[in-house]
Amino acid sequence: DVSAAQLAGVIGPDSDGRLAIQQGQLMRANGGFLVIEAWRLAAAPEGWAVLSAAIESGEIKPLSAPGIVVDTEPVKLNVRVILLAEPQSLEKLAAIDPGLTKHFPLVARFDGTALCRDAEAGDFSAFAATLANDNGFRPVAEAAAAAIYSDARRRAEKPDSVSLDFTALRTLLAEADQLAS
Repeated sequence: DVSAAQLAGVIGPDSDGRLAIQQGQLMRANGGFLVIEAWRLAAAPEGWAVLSAAIESGEIKPLSAPGIVVDTEPVKLNVRVILLAEPQSLEKLAAIDPGLTKHFPLVARFDGTALCRDAEAGDFSAFAATLANDNGFRPVAEAAAAAIYSDARRRAEKPDSVSLDFTALRTLLAEADQLAS
């Protein structure tokens, strides 16, 4: 969850009615690393606004819960943010904030395919099953595993390769889940 509240944290009443800080992901990762998928930020522009403001200012300031008016001292931000992005999500995020590259000047590009011998059908199917579970989709039937792998091979456009475009795989799984419902 990369909503503004989940990234920055929230000041609000705890279960006893006292004011407390619910730490956000930036505070929990402070002093270490925070890995975020770009497609999640592209889908939650308010989260991107909080993240980019924190990176730019070098500070984390928790949000106030609705009905709470309190001002806090910001916390110094000392975190390395790693943004995982396929080209489409990176383009969407850049459309939201053309200054994206000032926050992420270093880009490591990976090939979107793997040789079939490095991504065999069983391993790929196991990953698809995990991805379906992580996204709350119905379990992948064994009979569907071969079709999913064939689709990834077709999308690779190389006879000895399989596509590693996990956004396309997630979309395929979502469509299958929708049809199954």
